[in-house]
Amino acid sequence: MEKFNLQARLGIILALFLLLAMLAALSNLSHREFQIFCMFAEGLNANDIATDLSLSVKTVANYQTQIKEKLGVTSTADLIKIALSNGIIKM
Repeated sequence: MEKFNLQARLGIILALFLLLAMLAALSNLSHREFQIFCMFAEGLNANDIATDLSLSVKTVANYQTQIKEKLGVTSTADLIKIALSNGIIKM
């Protein structure tokens, strides 16, 4: 029983640490990066985002690369997972 409590506590501590790390990474996004992150997370593609924000598709693609680097992910699906797990978007 004692061992389980220790393992459970360590699991909670690890989960909180990972959550804080992700929140810190999200807070490092600029306002525009966060805006574009949210749009990708909502399912828009680079062409749609470029049109909505009056930017070039290349600029949006550059933002997407910067966002992925700052958040340590490699795909748009990962961006969606982050947004869902942090309550930024809902299913």
